[in-house]
Amino acid sequence: AQMIERDFLRLGYLRGSENLSYVINAISVADSNRIVFSADIDNNSVMDQVEYAAGTRSQLTATSNPFDVPLTRRINGAGRPIQSFGITNFTLEYFNYTGKKLTTPVTNRGEICTISITISCESPHFSDVDFEDYNAKAFWKQMRLALPNLRYK
Repeated sequence: AQMIERDFLRLGYLRGSENLSYVINAISVADSNRIVFSADIDNNSVMDQVEYAAGTRSQLTATSNPFDVPLTRRINGAGRPIQSFGITNFTLEYFNYTGKKLTTPVTNRGEICTISITISCESPHFSDVDFEDYNAKAFWKQMRLALPNLRYK
């Protein structure tokens, strides 16, 4: 969660520059379980393409939990699933400057003002298959993460 929050706060950031003018230039994909954006992740004055995407249940066969999915973080097209099995939900919601929720995929990315990130985790190893509610769960939600490096159009 800390890595995701740190990356998202850098959305549109470019060291030694005035950042990207508008959010529409920084976010290229804004969907409910996938986002692609530009940010200077390693603070070297070079803009990187950052992608976060949740996969499908069929892509993660290494665990006994039938509900977890792989979460992938790619920088400039390179990356693999984050080595944190047990993610059962990765959801992104986008809001305009009035707080109205935008439908996904967001076609007019210039409207995005804040992003809500939700992650749910369970143990990768089910302890009780018959009673799935008895399995340990964790939930993290970043309510309305403001994008400090951008202006909205």
